[in-house]
Amino acid sequence: MKNNNAFSTSKRVKMHGMYKTWLNQPARKERRRVARKAHAQAIFPRPTGGLLRPAVHGMTQKYNMKVRAGRGFSLEELAAAGINQRAALSMGVAVDYRRRNRTQETFETNVARLNEYKTKLVVLPKGPVAQAGEVMPVVNVLPTFEMGAITEEQKSVEAFYTLRQLRAEARLEGKMTVIREKMAAEKAAKAKKASKKGKK
Repeated sequence: MKNNNAFSTSKRVKMHGMYKTWLNQPARKERRRVARKAHAQAIFPRPTGGLLRPAVHGMTQKYNMKVRAGRGFSLEELAAAGINQRAALSMGVAVDYRRRNRTQETFETNVARLNEYKTKLVVLPKGPVAQAGEVMPVVNVLPTFEMGAITEEQKSVEAFYTLRQLRAEARLEGKMTVIREKMAAEKAAKAKKASKKGKK
């Protein structure tokens, strides 16, 4: 239906119970605050930030430069740090049984993170105040770059043309191999034919 026309029928009464209101937002805010306070009192003296998480890299090339908190430590990392995987949760350490260590740098970083946590860990503390916030938050260290003067050699290099050439070579590698083999065979045949003519 379009334009400023009358409704064909008046059977549109079912729409009057489908509006979504948000009138309980202030009450939800207060309820969440009370729940957070009750949870902090229930788990006291444990920290309210949850379990210790590993430092991992994001997936895909778009995010793999960023370091973030992962799901849990791998079994290899726990073994290297001397922590039993069954006792890890009782110590406040998250465990991920599916994780695989693909780089030595991340493995060593998380083992050092566990060893540092063990030095700070206090079993059943009796202090008056529980620790608030995330447990040993992961800090994303940005890479540093040094700026230098552009040399004449760098100016002479045509970066875009070089990249296009490399991409073309990688894309046409199979075809160029066949063409080179064919040209080599033709050249050998011509040389053989020329040698036969020379003997005559």
